[in-house]
Amino acid sequence: MRLMIIILFLLFSTSRFVAFAYDFEADDIYIYYNIVDKDKKLIEVTSGKDCYGDIEIPLTISYDGIDYSVTTIGENAFDGCTGLTSITIPNSVTTIGENAFSGCTGLTSITIPNSVTAIGENAFLGTGWFDAQPDGVLYLDNCCLGYKGETDSVDSVIIEKGTRFVTNNAFEGYYALKTVSIPNSVTSIGEAAFRGCVALRNVDLPDSISEIGKWAFTGCTNLDSVSIPNSVSSIGEWAFSRCGNLTKVEIPSSVTNIGEWSFSYCPRLNIAKIPDSVKAIGEGAFWGCSSITEMTIPNSVSEIGENAFDFCSGLKIVSIEGKSTKYYPNTFDKYTKIIKPVNEE
Repeated sequence: MRLMIIILFLLFSTSRFVAFAYDFEADDIYIYYNIVDKDKKLIEVTSGKDCYGDIEIPLTISYDGIDYSVTTIGENAFDGCTGLTSITIPNSVTTIGENAFSGCTGLTSITIPNSVTAIGENAFLGTGWFDAQPDGVLYLDNCCLGYKGETDSVDSVIIEKGTRFVTNNAFEGYYALKTVSIPNSVTSIGEAAFRGCVALRNVDLPDSISEIGKWAFTGCTNLDSVSIPNSVSSIGEWAFSRCGNLTKVEIPSSVTNIGEWSFSYCPRLNIAKIPDSVKAIGEGAFWGCSSITEMTIPNSVSEIGENAFDFCSGLKIVSIEGKSTKYYPNTFDKYTKIIKPVNEE
């Protein structure tokens, strides 16, 4: 019995001190780093849970004679660090991970630079700063984090002018949300930002938007129309998947990539032509879009992913204009006729 207790004690003690993996610690403030790209000299903060007081994360860190740029605050990096009172993030950082500062009850001052373009779910939940904010749409240094307070009755959201982006999962699962107003300052819609907003009927995205994140509007089952501006270059994976009432989407000539499964399971959607700016159509992009009856794939498209138009039962004819466009045996439904250009001798 005594031996068993000793073994259990050792296992417990070990688990406390091997709670996270890191490449190095470069200072005396208990911040640990991982190298994410050695060639580009990029690192992330992987843990700072033992920090206390006012902390300023450095712009660069020198390790083994190499200067690395800090670009990411990792998931759960400072989670539960109750001794942390303020954090200053350098303008090299572009991403703050999920739960990065969650539960930092003493954290009352946060400075976010304009370099940050993505903030993960619940990144600041349970901080002193968060608890001090009033109920309503929540902002941190011109970033829209979502809504604080009871959400069951929130049917309209107006995002204030000057907001740079909507963070990941910001309004996910807001079942009563019918309308959202997005100002012309917002440049990106984060991952799953409006996923599962089943009452949302239409979305007008401003001309400032350049990126629609993964799962941004997945499962918005009442969404019937989307206006994608000519500033958008990328439509993320699953961005409009499972929008069962979606009938009208115009893909502008600014789009170069249609992400995997981006419009899948949209049985009422009818799109006849892909703009000649598009270079790639991802796997399953229009899977199950049974209302599409004809499609022209421009010469600009180098590859059409597997299952991209599979189970499009209404799609009878596809015209592929590029002679070298790559596609797969299961890219199209088995009953779809494919018309390709005649090879020149």
